[in-house]
Amino acid sequence: MVIRILTGKDVAGAFRYNEQKVEQGEAERIQIANYPDNEKAQKYARFRLQLLEQYARLNPSIQKPSVHLAVAFHPKEVVAVDQLQAIGGEVMREIGFGKQPYLMYQHYDTKHPHIHVVSVAVDAEGRKITDTFIKNRLQKVRRRLETKYGLVQAERPFVTREPGRVGEELGAEQHSTRLTVDEKVKRTLETYSFGSVNSFKQYLSCEGIVMNTKAGRSQSGITYQHVNSGGADNRPIKASNLPSRPTYARLTELFSNREDQHKKECRVVESLIEKRLALYRSLTETEFKQTLRQLSIEIRETDGAYLYIRNQTRAVIHETELEKQFSREVLVKNFSEQTERKPVEKSKPVSQSPQDSIVRKQNLVATSETRAHKREATRFTESTTVQSKNKVVEEKSEKQTKISVVLDQTAGLPEKPAGEEQVQGKVKKKQKKNLTKKIRRM
Repeated sequence: MVIRILTGKDVAGAFRYNEQKVEQGEAERIQIANYPDNEKAQKYARFRLQLLEQYARLNPSIQKPSVHLAVAFHPKEVVAVDQLQAIGGEVMREIGFGKQPYLMYQHYDTKHPHIHVVSVAVDAEGRKITDTFIKNRLQKVRRRLETKYGLVQAERPFVTREPGRVGEELGAEQHSTRLTVDEKVKRTLETYSFGSVNSFKQYLSCEGIVMNTKAGRSQSGITYQHVNSGGADNRPIKASNLPSRPTYARLTELFSNREDQHKKECRVVESLIEKRLALYRSLTETEFKQTLRQLSIEIRETDGAYLYIRNQTRAVIHETELEKQFSREVLVKNFSEQTERKPVEKSKPVSQSPQDSIVRKQNLVATSETRAHKREATRFTESTTVQSKNKVVEEKSEKQTKISVVLDQTAGLPEKPAGEEQVQGKVKKKQKKNLTKKIRRM
């Protein structure tokens, strides 16, 4: 059996790595411990993560509150779920995390059975759980549990000579470290997006992984080392010897496929930083980091440079990928010893001179007179139109009256004798013609 413990700054990173394994069918959540409502925690992922993050926020001075434990067994061993739960629980109690909220997962993505436990190094009162001599304590726990449960001892199946150079056969501890390094590298690539191998390298250095490029015979080779406060835990391991094979060629291909999207992320981060800086007359470096944290942008320092992490989209951006004005070297020169925000500018009423007031009144009077003239013109036009219509109606009525009078006069004329019709035909015809002309003249 091999036990490894990882610490980090990001509690959510270890949590998401294991939850993604569950979603992909490569792991199973087998235990939820010390939550106020374990049933609710089993149902809601947000609740599981929030409690761990709340514990971490109780003591912001702790740089690495995240705790990620890995317990691996021999490939030939078959360990039941209840046994895995018991072993994981005993390990947590022995190293001082027995009362902490933690999540236990069983993974199926390798040949050897293993479990992962995610917890936090801050207790309910905001105190840090000590990690003094943690490696020695883990070794004592491992040996005791191997004897208690009849497990294959780590020294026997894996012991080989200590590696003398990169790529040589690994011993028990080196074998465990290789799995730890591979897991951390793979989890980082699955959780975050990067624009270059350099930004990926700088982020790993913040997580305790040293990535060396241009090592060995190949000019583009990569090796990885796990380090802690006491130094490196292992000799450099070739990328090609890790199960996930995070080689230079594969990393370059992966990052180039995301190049366009990453450039957009860079422009967004530049815009957010620029707008936030515009709100201050002077700003301290601490307040600068705090104000960006409000925008869900975390800043880490590595090798004297800024590493911007936009948590909303999980994008990691090195300062060299942004304009020079957003580099640490330039920003530090502009930081001051105190923070002062710019006053909020209120819109002032426009002052008017006496002359402007007179002109304005004259314009109002002119406008009023113009409107009155328009109304009067409209009334006159309407009146004229009505009078014209009435006149036409009267003329038509008078014309009809004259025609009626003429017709009445002709209607009363005496009838001619029958014998005179031929003699007076011309006279009658002429009278008729005259009458028609008279009517037309009307």
